[in-house]
Amino acid sequence: MKSLLALIFVFYSLAPSSLALSESSPVSVFQKIQQHDLDNGVSLYYTPLDSARFFKFTLYVWAGSVDEVEGQTEGAAHAVEHLLFQLEKSGEIEFDQAIKALGGSYNAFTYRPYSRYFVYLPKEHLEEGVSWLWRVVFNKQLRRDRFSHVQEIIDRENGWSDPTWIDMLQKFLTSPEYLKGPGFWQRYFGWPAYDRPVSGRAEIARGLRFQDVEAFHQRYYNTANVTAIYVGPHLPAELLVVLNNFAGRWPGITAGRFNQRAVFKPSKSRQPRPYRSIEFNDQQPSVTLGYLFDSLDYKDAPFLTLYTQLMRRHLYEKIRLRSAQTYVVDSTAETFGHGGYLAFHSQANRLSFSAIRDFMMASVLQPLPQVISEEQFAKAKADQLQFIASRLHQPEVIDAFLGLMVRKYPNHKPLPAELDWLGALASISYDDLAAWVQKRLKKEQRYEYLTAPSMFLPYEILPLILITAMVTLFFWKRMLLNPANIRQVRMEATMPLLPVGFLPLLLLFYLGYYVAIHLLHIVDLGVDFLMMQGLPLYFGGYLSSVASAIIVVSVFILTFNLMPRRVLITPDRLTIKSLNYFSFFIPLLQIQEIERGSLWQALRAKALPLHLFFRRGILLQRKQGLPLAFRVKNAATFVEMIKLASKGRGRDYRQISFPGMRPMKNKEKS
Repeated sequence: MKSLLALIFVFYSLAPSSLALSESSPVSVFQKIQQHDLDNGVSLYYTPLDSARFFKFTLYVWAGSVDEVEGQTEGAAHAVEHLLFQLEKSGEIEFDQAIKALGGSYNAFTYRPYSRYFVYLPKEHLEEGVSWLWRVVFNKQLRRDRFSHVQEIIDRENGWSDPTWIDMLQKFLTSPEYLKGPGFWQRYFGWPAYDRPVSGRAEIARGLRFQDVEAFHQRYYNTANVTAIYVGPHLPAELLVVLNNFAGRWPGITAGRFNQRAVFKPSKSRQPRPYRSIEFNDQQPSVTLGYLFDSLDYKDAPFLTLYTQLMRRHLYEKIRLRSAQTYVVDSTAETFGHGGYLAFHSQANRLSFSAIRDFMMASVLQPLPQVISEEQFAKAKADQLQFIASRLHQPEVIDAFLGLMVRKYPNHKPLPAELDWLGALASISYDDLAAWVQKRLKKEQRYEYLTAPSMFLPYEILPLILITAMVTLFFWKRMLLNPANIRQVRMEATMPLLPVGFLPLLLLFYLGYYVAIHLLHIVDLGVDFLMMQGLPLYFGGYLSSVASAIIVVSVFILTFNLMPRRVLITPDRLTIKSLNYFSFFIPLLQIQEIERGSLWQALRAKALPLHLFFRRGILLQRKQGLPLAFRVKNAATFVEMIKLASKGRGRDYRQISFPGMRPMKNKEKS
């Protein structure tokens, strides 16, 4: 979604260093704006452009993806946009061919707070263009028979397809839904709908019902919720006759009201908290610094635009001189209602990172007179006005400015005089801007995001891994090792690992990976929470790095210890030991039966497989608990040792049953 600032930034970045001022100044063009309410209630903003050979007609519907119900109707706004082009006697392909045959173009976009439709045609085809677009936006009846076709189009646009089992496994392992933290807009502004993709999430949008889409259309697509913008050469009287004619013939859904949900007011109960985050990246270190705000209003737009241009030019010139290897400076902004962010971004390298960060903080966070001179201000302001004036002969440029200004206004219905913020920009003085920066921006929360050189990382990772490994092994050995009387072991039976025996080990490592991913998600959530509390900037990045190393090493060492490897038979118990220290035991008094069994018999008995690829081996029935299924290399000796141990030393052991138990064949010893 493009904001007013983003469009100005793009325009300005494409401008040559010097431009001759066009005959139409910004003030004269925007003072010609007129506003009319059509017969059916649609608000029209009209800007005459006598020399234009084309006209642009745009309809804004003040409803978008933020008006959908999370988890239920996500994607409805986008589906409505496509369904509207499926007219009763033609589809979107026919519509596209008809527009292009007249030498024009059209398009439609769904955004978070609104949807936008437009046609761009030669001036001779005003009636055709207005008729086509009007019938699309005020299409009373959506076509149910085209709904599946529209869903296929949306699937192709978004690259959606039925997930494979690999996709589902990957999502299960790496994207646990219940551990996902709040997104940027929810975390700092309380607007979770602005973090969702405009087309909705695939798993929900692909399951939309036609009645949900139809209900969205009937609720929001009414004449009270639509604003029209026209830029072109037609006289006002001619344009109004054509528009009112079609407004009468296709009145659309007139019983409705303006969507207040898309209009935001300053938050009195909660202001955005400081955003401070750091990641480590040796390849492309960068510094991003700016502001989070939720108190700017419509009148702040020219000040914010001018300040952004001044600061970006200043940073570019100074940083380029400081380092020949670092010269990329840019700015980004995104706003909804009164909230949003403004940030300046610069690439860096390992040598210049600290100096650039310090310089940007000294520039962006300081009062304007300490950074920008009056000469710099005057030149930047003149260049910007000159650049804008040079492009005001293009209908699409004026249409973009008008649309951006109307969207920023609180109820999307400003007076024509209020749209002339470029005139306000021309009247801003150096002292005015300095006072505005000090009064408005300096009270906002800081936005700081760094991708820093790893400094002594990753050099501390190796000793950290070694320390973690030793601590983990010590923990298992001292705290979790069940005491087994290994001094009186009568026999040690080894569980086979070759050839397929390594597969359970692989699965256990995948299990460890799954656990590690979940723990890392928890660490990230904790770091986000600590960052929101305003803790020192570098703390979060280092905490994540250190925690990640400890978690990964610990989990995989513990996973390695879960693989059963040996069976120890002592006079009073049977002990199952893992590859290293972990073990558990079964008192011989608890053993009821030992028999040969297949996989099918193990499943019927609901036996716990100590070997995940149990195919045929020993079934051990216990008096309490589920049976156990496992294999040993020497089953005959194992049975004899159990018999001997159950009778040994004159103890009164219950006789263990061995129904049909005979020595296994040699092939089962491998």
